[in-house]
Amino acid sequence: MTAIGGYALFFSFLLSIAVLASFVVGLKRKDGRFIDVGYRGTKVVFLSITAASLLLVYAFLTDDFRIQYVASYSERALPLFYKITGLWAGQKGSLLFWTWLLSLFTFITIVRDEKKPNTFYLPYVL
Repeated sequence: MTAIGGYALFFSFLLSIAVLASFVVGLKRKDGRFIDVGYRGTKVVFLSITAASLLLVYAFLTDDFRIQYVASYSERALPLFYKITGLWAGQKGSLLFWTWLLSLFTFITIVRDEKKPNTFYLPYVL
C-alpha cells in the first residue's frame, strides 16, 4: 500500500507537468484539443492525489505503522477523529492535504466552467 500511494503521487507530479505543457501548447497554438487534454489530465491529477490521500488516511485508520509518517503521528489508542486528522499532523501530510485541496478547487472549477462559452481565460487561471 505504501508503494501505491507513492506511485500515485509520482504519477500526479508527472501528469501535472504534462498538463502544464498541454495548456501552454494549446494557448500558444490556439488549439482547443490541447486545452481539452489539459482539462482531462487535471481531472486525473485530482483523482490520483485523492487516492494517495485516502491511502494515507486508511493507513492511519488501520494503524499501519510500517509507514514512517503513520508511526510518527499516530498510536493505537488514539480516537478515530484524531487518526483521521493525523493526515495533516506533520509537514508532509499537511502539504499533501493542501495539495489535495488545491486540486479539488481546480477540479471543481473545471467541471463547472469547461463547457461554458467564452472560457478562454480558464487555462490561465489553472
